[in-house]
Amino acid sequence: MGPLLAVFIALGLNLAPLGATQVTVTDHPKPGTVGRPDTYVLTPATAGEAGELPAGTWQMHDPSGADWFLVRVTGSVLHLTDPESGMTEEIDLVASLGLSKGEWWNGDSVSATGAEPLALTHRPDGVDVSLTGVLVGEVRY
Repeated sequence: MGPLLAVFIALGLNLAPLGATQVTVTDHPKPGTVGRPDTYVLTPATAGEAGELPAGTWQMHDPSGADWFLVRVTGSVLHLTDPESGMTEEIDLVASLGLSKGEWWNGDSVSATGAEPLALTHRPDGVDVSLTGVLVGEVRY
């Protein structure tokens, strides 16, 4: 998972309204690159063989629709679990990318240390994310 996708996921899960049944994250090719957008779908996770899950845990599906990670956010911290291996990882986006402290997902822009800022356009159904005027991501709930 790249840093932009991690930012999009934190953005979506922090802003998803209570009771949302799905969050979609579309990662568009970056300016100057060629490719097709990838769409990741997150749905509320249910307890399985592993037992109870922490509140706010989402099942993330890869672009082909297969289960990928279990994900939850605590502000700027992503909590990732590989359901097959049980391995977990916590990624603090403020510490690892140099994002500003506080609720950056509510603002009009966010930037990592030394990077161009991402413009956030808040919509009733999600957020559009642009880099130098080009759409690079969409989050919908």
